[in-house]
Parts: sequence; structure tokens; C-alpha cells
Amino acid sequence: MGRNRKHLKLFEFLTVFATMIGIVVGVGIYSKNDLGKGHVLGITQNPVMAIILWVIVGILGIAMIVAFMEIASSTKKGKSGTLANWFGHFVNRKTGSLVAIFNILGYIPIIYSILSYLIIDFILTALEVTPSSDVKLAIFLVGGVGVMSLFGIANAFTRHSGKIIQIIGLGIKLFPLIIGLFLGFVHPASDNSFNEPTMRSWHAGNFFIAIAPILFSLDGFIYAANLQKEVTNKQQVPKALFCGMVFIIVFYVLLSISIFLGTNDGSLFTLFANTLAGWFTRVIYWLIVISALVSLNGMTLTGANAIHAASEDKFFFFQKAISLKWSAIYQTMIGIVWYLIAVLVSYFATGDLFYIIDQLSNAITVLDFIFYGLLILAAIVNRIRKKVPVDKTRMFWPFAILSVVILATFTSYIIYSIFAEPGGITRWFLLGTMMIVVIVWAINEYLIKKTQKSEPEANPEVDPTLLNSELVKSSQTLETV
Repeated sequence: MGRNRKHLKLFEFLTVFATMIGIVVGVGIYSKNDLGKGHVLGITQNPVMAIILWVIVGILGIAMIVAFMEIASSTKKGKSGTLANWFGHFVNRKTGSLVAIFNILGYIPIIYSILSYLIIDFILTALEVTPSSDVKLAIFLVGGVGVMSLFGIANAFTRHSGKIIQIIGLGIKLFPLIIGLFLGFVHPASDNSFNEPTMRSWHAGNFFIAIAPILFSLDGFIYAANLQKEVTNKQQVPKALFCGMVFIIVFYVLLSISIFLGTNDGSLFTLFANTLAGWFTRVIYWLIVISALVSLNGMTLTGANAIHAASEDKFFFFQKAISLKWSAIYQTMIGIVWYLIAVLVSYFATGDLFYIIDQLSNAITVLDFIFYGLLILAAIVNRIRKKVPVDKTRMFWPFAILSVVILATFTSYIIYSIFAEPGGITRWFLLGTMMIVVIVWAINEYLIKKTQKSEPEANPEVDPTLLNSELVKSSQTLETV
């Protein structure tokens, strides 16, 4: 009996550990670490600064996991563990509705879009094809919509298959990254990022802004905290989450150092091209394509829950909950519309198909982390007011306060820089997205009030005036006695 219990503890520890790695490790390191505009090395112009930021974000992630363990315990008894639902518990229903609509109309479609775009981009890289601008536009429009539709509809009807893909895909996702982890140390380039004379600048503003693409690479880890309601030995969850975050940060820091040693542009693709043989490079490239496909599959799996969970939790005016199947279809349709608009506007406004999706993915992730920070702040208030029953987590106070301080410092400067940038198209897209979210939220609130007013009384045959008078008489009688 004791041996079985030990085996169960180990199994549950490894399950949570592997799930967290599967959620966090994705395509961010392939697309956000290089010299591109809005990418880590492109912003910092200094590999040492970039590595320090990876460490800071790692500390932030560990602190947030501890805080979210307590937050997630509020919904451990079968309720959906979503950001919107947690806001509904710790703040109020209106705020939960706003967060739900933000996820459905803002965050999820943008993440769908960047993953779909990167899949097509990685395929073209693997094929070593460089099409003309017009052909490239057609390829990305058709291809991006195609892959998004494929996974969105597949996970609407065959979610079991999607889960199997995630399990098998975890090893495939890690394999190219493990190879890259050693290449820079084994074959450092003479003109690498550390030796590049142009990468010696150190600007405080860049230090704050560069955290945005790193946050993108680590986003989603908080939902691993919700796994505690699915395990028997709940004390294993914080241990597994803590170890998982430490592993991820150490892995990403070492991988970044390897990339900076092996290239002068911070690109993992360049590292593979510089150090591997031709055929093996192509194999690695196709594995990266599969990794991106697995990431989109995982996102459409979780994204399908957004509308369904929000309608079940009464954040919408609908009288009945929207099924998981239709939730997946609606979310995919929203993602397709957003993708088409972003690619077309980006192409005609900047000549770069990826610019708006790339930059806005940073901005929307920062907004997402602002919501995380506000929720942690609400959990701190809850510790004092004891409004929501939770399982108190050890070290909650220092880690929760540390999370709020780091997030407030970095995200406030990033938002300021987005709107201070002269002529920046990103801010207008961000403003437009948030305006749509607020308008839809206001309409939703109006319809909720209208629906509540039109609902019939529970006992229409009883005269409420008579009922009140009887209650008054009853209370007077009790007072007399």
C-alpha cells in the first residue's frame, strides 16, 4: 500500500511537471529572441541584458505560480479554472465578464493568429522558398486561415485526438531545443552576439520594454495551477509547478546563451544553419514546423473552452450555456477575421505581413499580465477580508507582493512606450481592439440587466404586498413572545 502511494505521488508529480513544460515551451524562443523589431535582442542590443531579463522573468514566474496556487484553489471543486472565473470570485461578475470578453475578442484571436502565421513561415523556411510579395501574401492568407480552421474545427469535434497530439508532440517540441542547447557551446561563432561591437549598448528603457517578448514566451503557465483539482496528492502540485518553472527558466537561459554564442543575430534558425549539416538542418526545421503545429493545436484546445466556460459561468446574457463544439467554432471564426484584418492592414500599411501580428502579440500579452497582476492584488485583499474561501499557500505574502511590484513596474512602462511611440500603428490596433472589447462588454451588461428585468417572479401567484405584510406580522409576534 505504501509503495503504491509513493508511485502515485511520483506519477502525479511528473504529470504536473510535464504538463507545465508542455504549456509553456512553445514557439516563442524561435520567433521572439532575435534581432527583429520588438524581439528580445532587437530591443536590448545586448545579450547580457537579455539573459538578465530571462532570469527576472523566471523569478516572476515562480512568484506568480505560488500566488496562483491559492487563487486556483477557489475553483477546485469542479468550477472552471479560468482567468475570468477567478476574477468573478475575487472581484465581481462584471469584471469577470470584461476579462472573458477580452480573452475571446482580444487575447485568444491574436495568439491564434501569430501561431498560424509562424507555421506558414516555418514551412517556407523548411522548404527554402522565398516567394514574391504578392504570392507571399496569398500564401499567408490562404495558409494561415487553413491551418487555423483545420485545428479549430478538429478540436471542436474530436478533442480526444487533439489531446493525444499534445502528448506525442511534447517530445517533438523539446528535441530541436535540446539540440540547440548544446550547439552554441560546442561551436561558438567568432562574430557571435557577445563579440559583436554593435551590441554593447545599455539603455534602461530598453531593459523594461524587452520583457514583453519574454512574457510572450512564458505566457499560459498560470493555468497549470488549476491541475490541483485533478490530483489526489495535492501537496505534489506546488512542488511540481515550482520545479517545472525552475527547469524552464534554467533551460531557456542556457538556450539563450547558446544561441548568442553561436550567432550574431540571436536566431535559433541561424544557429542550426551555422552548425548543422544540410540534411540534418532540414530535419530540424520540419521538427520546428511540427512543434508550431502542436502549439496551435494546444491553443485551440484551450481556446475552445473560453466561450463555453464564460457562458456556463453566467458572464454572458445567454440563458443557456454554449456547447464546447460551438464555442470552438465561434472562437476559430473570430480568430480568422482578426488574422485576415491584421495581415492585410500590415501588408498595405507597412509592407511587412507579420509586423502587426508580431508587435500586437507582445502588447496583448502585456495586457494579459496586467490582468494577472490585478488578480493577484485582489487575492492579497482577500487574505485580509476573507471573502473567498481558499487553501492558504505558504510564502503567499512575499511572492504575491513581489509579483505585483515587478508586474506594475515593467508593464506600466511598456504601455507608456507603446502610446508614446510616434506614428506607431501598434497602438491604434491595440486601442481598436480594446474599444471593441469595451463596447461588446457594455452591450453584454445592458442585455444582462434587460434579461434579469424580464425574468418572471418565482411565485407569480403570490401578491408580494401581502407577503411583506405577513412577514411584518410574524416578526411582531416573535418580538412579543
